[in-house]
Amino acid sequence: ESLPLDKRRPLELRKLNPVASLQGLNRLKGVGPLIFVLALSSLAQFMLHTSWVLYTKFKFGWGPGQVGWSLLAVGVVSVISQGVLLRPLLKRFTPQRLALVGMTSGAIAYLGFGLASEGWMMYVVIAGNLLGGVAAAAMQSIISNATDATHQGQTMGAVSSLNSLMAVCAPVVALELLRWVSHRPAGDLLIGLPFFTCAALQALALIITMRFFRRQAAVAQPA
Repeated sequence: ESLPLDKRRPLELRKLNPVASLQGLNRLKGVGPLIFVLALSSLAQFMLHTSWVLYTKFKFGWGPGQVGWSLLAVGVVSVISQGVLLRPLLKRFTPQRLALVGMTSGAIAYLGFGLASEGWMMYVVIAGNLLGGVAAAAMQSIISNATDATHQGQTMGAVSSLNSLMAVCAPVVALELLRWVSHRPAGDLLIGLPFFTCAALQALALIITMRFFRRQAAVAQPA
């Protein structure tokens, strides 16, 4: 409040500007590539959310009841992953290792969703992706620790802005991919195109993350 009004306004506007927040994320010390990783992972996740109902209807003929039970299963696994397993896992493993394991699990799960030929297989993939939910939390922990305490709130706000941006882009991409394959008969493998795309996005994010961690380890080794 000690700043003059004409100097406070630009600062407040910068805090409310999501573009400026994202640019600030890119300048974080040593974790710039992880911002791109977060974008890829978020895009894949929101594409899954957008296409789930139509995909399961086209491929398995699911109605509202089956979709509701499947989403309940996803929610239960997410609660177990992030609410029960995350804390003990962070005590035993580094966030870097958890991020890699979680992204690997996520990529395999996306591929499994696309390859599933029967509805019950979707539940098997959901249960098998128990560690997929820890990846995002581990990555946010790494990014949060890369900045000082006075800017952590702004950093997490920028991460939220990035997720919101991907949530806007995901429906356009996912539904367009579904449009390309929706004319195919039920059970056709190519109807899984949105999930194959999600698997590719997650695999690319995994490769970038692995290379980033290796470079970090090579820099730290001489010291």
